[in-house]
Amino acid sequence: MNYMNYVSCLGLTLSVIGLLGVGASGPGYRLGCWGYKTGVSLVKYSGFISLAAVVVCLVGFALWYWEVASEGKTQALIGLVIGGCVLGLTLKWKHNLDSVPYIHDITTDTEHPPLFVAVLPLRAGSENPAEYGGPELARQQREAYPDLKPGMV
Repeated sequence: MNYMNYVSCLGLTLSVIGLLGVGASGPGYRLGCWGYKTGVSLVKYSGFISLAAVVVCLVGFALWYWEVASEGKTQALIGLVIGGCVLGLTLKWKHNLDSVPYIHDITTDTEHPPLFVAVLPLRAGSENPAEYGGPELARQQREAYPDLKPGMV
């Protein structure tokens, strides 16, 4: 294995690690392996790893293109595709996250939000309060989700 293979293999390895991080974040949370914040952090750091993978794969491909090394083009291209897809996905999720306020509690009736009673013992130790956030949260919700209205049953 020559110098080119090391660069390309490193880029491919980083891109697979990024893919595994994004792929494991949700199922790991659902299966109880880790908490919500750990799952979100996995997505975040997978994006950084994928960015590094794209850069390393571009270097590996450039080394092949400039004939510094004769091997590694395939690994660099595969790593570039995988890393680019994971990076694009994490950037899309980040854009979606930044496009709305950080609201953990959405209700269709902001004037008289439902009270949580039976679920309170299950929420012991939760990071977010069970009480609705009040008029400021209602304003943010109306701006971010204007189509969300109470339904008549």
